[in-house]
Amino acid sequence: MSGELEKARDLYLEEAAFRLFCKQLVLHSQALGDGWVWEDMKESEDGYMKKTLLKAGPVSAPSRDCGQRSPRDEPAELELEAQEHPLLGQAFFALHPCRTQEFMSPIVTAAKGENRSLNYIAAWLSVVGPVVGLSLPLSYATAAWPSPAAPD
Repeated sequence: MSGELEKARDLYLEEAAFRLFCKQLVLHSQALGDGWVWEDMKESEDGYMKKTLLKAGPVSAPSRDCGQRSPRDEPAELELEAQEHPLLGQAFFALHPCRTQEFMSPIVTAAKGENRSLNYIAAWLSVVGPVVGLSLPLSYATAAWPSPAAPD
């Protein structure tokens, strides 16, 4: 039972660890120049990590026959539907504890078994990012990430 408790504790991010992982990722991003930044919330101690990524490509528009969509060649602004943040008006990702542990557990366990450092946020982004066209350079996986101090 204590082994399972220790494993669960390894996968749980305290706020301080979350902020440290975000800070490490932003510092690595600045060295690469790939656009991740930390934004402080006005009148709050909270903040969020963001990367602005603009992509142009063909879009689908309703056609005149039966409301079917057909591709158009000219680039246009892409519309975000279900992933848009209600306050920021931009696509966003959230670390939510209820399902994150399931897909992060094998990654954290493998890194620990290989005695490798791991940035939890970079690992999470490498798993969910490709689903929406966001990829991280390989250097995020190979960087030496200092681990946050264990809780007392």
